[in-house]
Amino acid sequence: MTINVSHPVFFICFMKSFFYGLILTIIGFHNLSAQVSEIDRFSDIFTFPEKIIALSEDKIITVEPQLSDNTINLIDLRDGTVINSLRQGNGPGEVTNAEKLIAVKEDIIWIWDSGHARGIITNHDLNVETEVRASGRSPMFALPLGDEHVGTWSVFSRSDLANIYELHDYTISEINNSVELSELREFEDLINNPLAGQGPSEWGGGAVFRGFNYSSLIAEIRKDGSVRLLGSEMNISFPQADESTRSLEAPDHSEYPEATLSMALNNDYLFVLHSGKKFDASIFRRAFAAVQGKLDELERDYGHSDQLIVYSRESGELVKEITLPEPASDITAYNNVLFTYTYKQDTPEVIRYEIDL
Repeated sequence: MTINVSHPVFFICFMKSFFYGLILTIIGFHNLSAQVSEIDRFSDIFTFPEKIIALSEDKIITVEPQLSDNTINLIDLRDGTVINSLRQGNGPGEVTNAEKLIAVKEDIIWIWDSGHARGIITNHDLNVETEVRASGRSPMFALPLGDEHVGTWSVFSRSDLANIYELHDYTISEINNSVELSELREFEDLINNPLAGQGPSEWGGGAVFRGFNYSSLIAEIRKDGSVRLLGSEMNISFPQADESTRSLEAPDHSEYPEATLSMALNNDYLFVLHSGKKFDASIFRRAFAAVQGKLDELERDYGHSDQLIVYSRESGELVKEITLPEPASDITAYNNVLFTYTYKQDTPEVIRYEIDL
């Protein structure tokens, strides 16, 4: 059968479909803009942070390991001043490797320094008050689980997703619970390649959230050793690794997609910056991009995403998928304010949004 595209009826139907689709598109963009509205942005008050943490709607903490005198900074966004800093070093209150594990509690800030295998406790003005030490073997990573427990883990472990220790007088003491990889079917591939378990982690009151660069799964770990899994809707599983290889090499993102880039929490929601993209970071592609003058675009594409996934902290269910106005590499949240970090043309930028859910 031949369709006469010049026939008036065909033309009328085509125009109806076109305008109907256009209206739906406009409505869709309107809904997206209503969900995330830019308040302002900041670009000249820091260098290249590896992590940002919201202390309030007007104050953020930045982790900038390339700066020796002010590795961790408390910044007032209202006037761009640095209120206080922690420097690199081996002395009291100094850090050697702040692993981006920072918990902002009601009256203190917990900063884990894996270089010294210790925690640094400050007040909300970033003044050091005390330290957290381990009575036995020091953990690689640690975040508090309430006031009397600590969740610890290592990216080299072939046995545990996390261990829960008791915390007494800022001392990590007896082990209380272990979360075994062998008991979690979804994490069995980490037994043979633990480096596939790298990824961001966030403190959430009585729980620690572990995200993963190579899987969309997010593990909510509580002090009793129970685990709730989120993120299965994004359908990115860990790369398979058999027992014969038992690799200690991170999988290649040109073969396996990036999953969770960053996470943030407020009282009601878990925000996940999700990628889902494969990326060839080989030296050959980087060299070719440099010749074309597109290395900045390549770097911006890798480790950045505009896909924000929102989960309910109460139910663990997916609430919304939001497209951010601009791609980001890191996020943090305070109440209904979402901060994103990105860089373009060698300029770092933090954007402050109001988020309406």
